[in-house]
Amino acid sequence: MAKFVGKIFCKIAEGNDVDRLASFKDEENVVYQKDIPYAEGGVPQRLLNIYKPKDAEGKLPVIIDIHGGGWWYGDKELNRFYDQWLASQGFAVVGFSYRLAPHATFNMQVEDVFALFNKVIELADEQGFDLNNVFLTGDSAGGHLASVAINILHNPKLKELFGVDSKISFRAVNFTCGALYPSSMMVAPMGLFFREVLGKGYKKSPYFKAFDFDSSTPCPMVPCTLISGSKDFLRNMTKRAFAELQEKGADCEMYFTEKCEDENYRPEHVYNILYPKNKEALEVNGKMIAFFKKHMA
Repeated sequence: MAKFVGKIFCKIAEGNDVDRLASFKDEENVVYQKDIPYAEGGVPQRLLNIYKPKDAEGKLPVIIDIHGGGWWYGDKELNRFYDQWLASQGFAVVGFSYRLAPHATFNMQVEDVFALFNKVIELADEQGFDLNNVFLTGDSAGGHLASVAINILHNPKLKELFGVDSKISFRAVNFTCGALYPSSMMVAPMGLFFREVLGKGYKKSPYFKAFDFDSSTPCPMVPCTLISGSKDFLRNMTKRAFAELQEKGADCEMYFTEKCEDENYRPEHVYNILYPKNKEALEVNGKMIAFFKKHMA
């Protein structure tokens, strides 16, 4: 039953994305490399893309982007036009795929995220990455994985629990419509959905306690931005995280869109990534980029 629910979710999401992606064109001022392996084993999902401004010279600051998809769906191509826009702002952008449920549990996805981090370090000289200026962004489930990664990087016990580590350091992080507190979603029938993400008996899993964003961990070490909108079904998670971070004195900003000027668009879940050239998307994404640049070394 759990796998059936997940497959239905993936089928619906894929149908929506095929037409959307077909409506976009590549950025003319951006070049990219595709399908670079970042981990051993020949797994098709463990590949990355690199996007850079055309004719860029010298080292570039880096943005690592973790795509969403409810831990079950998607790959690096979902965000390629968003990643190209980010690259057009003067960054090298690394988008990547990771293993998905039901074939991979949450901890395996975390392993992929950290394998990607370490591959970015390995590729730095070859690709001209400025490792003194690395930034992280993730949307929806990718925002969740970004938050967990930040928690792990600053918690030795979590590094031991997940069996991962990296010398990567982030100047700032962004959470777009992040599923930052997924334990609050674990009510019927969503329990079936999460059983394949955390494993059977998931509430007894050693990873369960690390599943929600710990707002005390990145504060004040990692400045952050949060993006959401009035039609985002996870907007309350963004608001909760922002309130907690503010209370702890974090260097953080929230960019929240109430409505879109064009009536054909709504500030729905990951609206700024689905349609990165929409006016409101350009506004919030531009603010995120300005925040990142403000925090460069």
